[in-house]
Amino acid sequence: MKTKLITLYFIIAPLFLFSQINFNVGLRAKYDFSGNTLDNSGNGFNAINNGAVLTVDRNGNQNSAYSFNGVNQNIIINNFDSLITGNEISISVWVKADNVKTQGIITLNPDTNIHDRIFAGVYYNHNGVSSTFWDYGDVKGTGRLGEVGTFFQPGWEHYVFISSATQDFMQVYRNGSLKLMKTGHSGVLNKNRILCIGGNLAQITGGTNYFFKGAIDDIRIYDRVLNPIEVVTLYRGYDNGNVKDLRTFITNHPNARPGFNENLYVNYQNIGNSTMNGYVEFRFDTNYTFLQASPMPDSLNGNYLGWNVNNIPPAGQGFFKVEVSLPASIPLGTSLQSTSLINPIIGDTTDFDNYDTLNQVVVNGYDPNYLEVLPSSDISPSFVSNQEFLYYIIHFQNTGTASAVNVRTENLINTSLLVSSVEVMYSSHPYTFTLSNSNILTIDFNNINLPDSSSDPLGSNGFVVYRVKPLTTLQIGDSIYNKSDIYFDFNSPISTNSVITKVTLPSSIINVSDQIDTHIKIFPNPIENNSVKIEILAKNTSKGILTIIDYLGRVVYINKNLRLQEGINSLNINVPNLSKGIYSLRLSSSEQNYYVNFLKL
Repeated sequence: MKTKLITLYFIIAPLFLFSQINFNVGLRAKYDFSGNTLDNSGNGFNAINNGAVLTVDRNGNQNSAYSFNGVNQNIIINNFDSLITGNEISISVWVKADNVKTQGIITLNPDTNIHDRIFAGVYYNHNGVSSTFWDYGDVKGTGRLGEVGTFFQPGWEHYVFISSATQDFMQVYRNGSLKLMKTGHSGVLNKNRILCIGGNLAQITGGTNYFFKGAIDDIRIYDRVLNPIEVVTLYRGYDNGNVKDLRTFITNHPNARPGFNENLYVNYQNIGNSTMNGYVEFRFDTNYTFLQASPMPDSLNGNYLGWNVNNIPPAGQGFFKVEVSLPASIPLGTSLQSTSLINPIIGDTTDFDNYDTLNQVVVNGYDPNYLEVLPSSDISPSFVSNQEFLYYIIHFQNTGTASAVNVRTENLINTSLLVSSVEVMYSSHPYTFTLSNSNILTIDFNNINLPDSSSDPLGSNGFVVYRVKPLTTLQIGDSIYNKSDIYFDFNSPISTNSVITKVTLPSSIINVSDQIDTHIKIFPNPIENNSVKIEILAKNTSKGILTIIDYLGRVVYINKNLRLQEGINSLNINVPNLSKGIYSLRLSSSEQNYYVNFLKL
């Protein structure tokens, strides 16, 4: 289901949440490196170049970034004590590392005391392993946020390092996505020191130098916390000029089940830098019965709803909640499809995200506390070598007799998984997370006040999604095991089901639901061109709808008039411009329902 693959973070918002972007608020220093090391914020914190060489920036502009040799070059800012006076800091920086070495991109000098330091390093050689470290204050206390085992990525990357005393957390964003986070913070005691860009010398005899090897560009230093939309805006380069960019996406909770109600969330965001008016259109699947929407739409006609959304400021976002129900008689495995669209399309910088499709399959009743993995089938060696993600979804529900003040989930990241690739994607409620040195991923929902299922059946549910890559060393026959423990307040943990993903050669026979007396063959699987050959064994003559959907939930092929004969049916499907990746083939008819995956190499 595509809803489980979205990489955003806003379902935690109220119905409307607007926060005007102003990148000048809290900006203490800004280094564009356009031929010099001047501070372009207007605050006068000009830096001093100590041997760094002008080079090409990420946009191909000459003399617009600085290159560092990893030996003795850096850029220094003398008066850090005047630059950041409190204990709120956000540092935005573009980095291009040449390799993995013992290096820091932002450091405080002299660094003589691990209880009072600043160090931001990516691709840091930590005992021979590439790592990311963000140190602010007491490293031995709560002032370190780190990750050992970072997958090296050549080329330009955008990082944001945040430490906040007010919100009591540390964060690291990488290329617009929250990469690391933990509760707790520490402060820098002695700020009367030099802030170094590109690392610095060791301050003790026999110590390690921390000089950076690579290029650095576009540094911004704030005395406040940058929010997620601001981070995405900086990453996309929307901080300058008149950029119009609206987007929409759909989420749902809980799963689609016969006879039950379900909430569909139609979300929208303004991720440009211009205030905009828009119109959101939503069409839910015709198998649903409409119950209510909050707020009520400006237009309602059958399964069509429309809302005017006016004066959306940059970083403005919101969602509409649509409550629907399914008839108890709907067959299991029935495919459902709902779509959303936000206007205007013309003039939108990235108009592909003005559309979204939510594809679902009707499922049976389930234990409300369970773990799910996507893809749900076994994975192939090419899936492993291509570093595709496995998506884990932790579902939980408070089935007690009173609200749960706090909820916590814990997952031990299997040794067959690349721990450094773990990303917590989004959830139903606000959260924080930590990834311990023992590879335990803990996600905390503090003050969630989750209602009990008796008083609020829908509101008692929650979920969180994270993704992770398998190790490239996995071989055919290896298995990846996972399960989660869920804690409701101080009660004993509830253990979810176990999910096992095996590495196998793609099989031409894919077994479908136990309720369906049929089978389907897809070959070759993986496919190497745009031709998909399918054999379906049908019990009876029937009509059906066949769709192929990519991993983002977009329909790339549809045949609404498929005719199946009793026995074996052979189909050849040509899908132009089918890119590499995982696809779902879905067939719905009066007799059969399929939901199977294949790979395009």
